[in-house]
Amino acid sequence: MGIISQQAKRLSLSAFVLTALALLVSACGAASRPPDPAQPRADVSAYPVVFTGSEERREQAIAAWQALVRDQGILDAPLPEFQPITATVRALPTQLAAPLRLPKIGSEATFATEEESREALRRFISSANALLGVEAQELSLVEHKRAVDGDGAQQVRYQQRPFNYPLRGGYGELTISFTPDRRVIELSSTGIPDATRLERALDQIRPRLTREQAVARLANQTFTHTDAAGQPQTRTLRAGDETAVRELVVYPVIETSGTPRLELRLAWEIAVGPTSAAQIVYLDAATGEIIAAPR
Repeated sequence: MGIISQQAKRLSLSAFVLTALALLVSACGAASRPPDPAQPRADVSAYPVVFTGSEERREQAIAAWQALVRDQGILDAPLPEFQPITATVRALPTQLAAPLRLPKIGSEATFATEEESREALRRFISSANALLGVEAQELSLVEHKRAVDGDGAQQVRYQQRPFNYPLRGGYGELTISFTPDRRVIELSSTGIPDATRLERALDQIRPRLTREQAVARLANQTFTHTDAAGQPQTRTLRAGDETAVRELVVYPVIETSGTPRLELRLAWEIAVGPTSAAQIVYLDAATGEIIAAPR
């Protein structure tokens, strides 16, 4: 019995050693194999970064509008016009019982200084951030037009800058026009909500194409753009065309198949042709496709 038991133990130990060696060889072989190009890479599997339109987002914007007009004592206010997908305000309703106003700063009904108007704008934006789709700290003032009409109205334009790269495609812009007595006569936003989450996702994306590779990829690509007369034109780029790569940008593309959504793509902004008549082209820095060619 003792001899049989010892033989069984030796057989069991041998089987264990052989199994361990097999596992070790298998692991080494897997580690030494090159990655399968058919498998998704970390920088592609979550690309493009997506903002999806939802009823929840629209309800959030509606609630923010209702709170804004209620706080200003405006009753039975109709809803404003909303942007598609992002549900930010596109235009104020034409029929309001009373106008929206910027917050009062100081003791006077009008702004005594530009600093007062800037502070009033900051407070207004903070109170309506869900309606505008932006946070005040994401915004930079890029334009201030004074006395744009006979009423002395002013217009300010802000740019949303939540990402490491600038936004293009007309997104991230907030426009507010107001009169000296604080009436808001224009309010429009193409801001992108949920920017913090989107920024984290975009930070994981690395461009696959360098500047030089982007220029090379343009050769023989055909795209359609609108000319100065508003007519669609088709153009094929040639290897010898004059090009100037400007910078990496975030370019949102509307996708309507399935659930409407914005696809945030990392793109090279490239000027094609002579400086005086350059055509701007946006080339996806991950896929090498032309995704937009605005005038």
